[in-house]
Amino acid sequence: MAVAAVEHDLGSSLLRLQSFPWAVDGFSSPMLSQLVYTSRPSDGVTIRDAQEILDAARSFNPSKNITGLLVFRHNLFLQYLEGERRDLTDLFTKISADPRHKDVELIGSRPSETRLFPDWSMAFVALGAENRAVMLRETGAEKIDTGELTMDEAVRLMRGLSGAELTSVG
Repeated sequence: MAVAAVEHDLGSSLLRLQSFPWAVDGFSSPMLSQLVYTSRPSDGVTIRDAQEILDAARSFNPSKNITGLLVFRHNLFLQYLEGERRDLTDLFTKISADPRHKDVELIGSRPSETRLFPDWSMAFVALGAENRAVMLRETGAEKIDTGELTMDEAVRLMRGLSGAELTSVG
């Protein structure tokens, strides 16, 4: 299967995005899908910026029937999204071009028969020491190593974190 690459010039950094595996089949029919990515907050991005991202997601996502969970740590965004594959592709492209994100990495995407978070336009977890036990149990590590995190580990982690106290900041 051929994989296309899209390049975005974002100031001083060049972001290279690989197309989704399903992009090759031409989007012939809507399909419920999961998508997980990580990114680093750009310099100067704070917890208040994370709140703005969360507010925008909670406003936009219901119109596209997208649900999910956003995890924020001072130097990491980890987001799980679920919805129709075309909508996830469009949203991921938009997120990748957002100047508040850098080093955007697609961990994985795949079809899904059910939603993990059907009632959340976007849940939020501020990752901290209190979540270490969940991270250790679900990924085998006390911190998220984005280079080593698989799609299955990310989904297990999101399920585990969804049992944590979900918060809104601000």
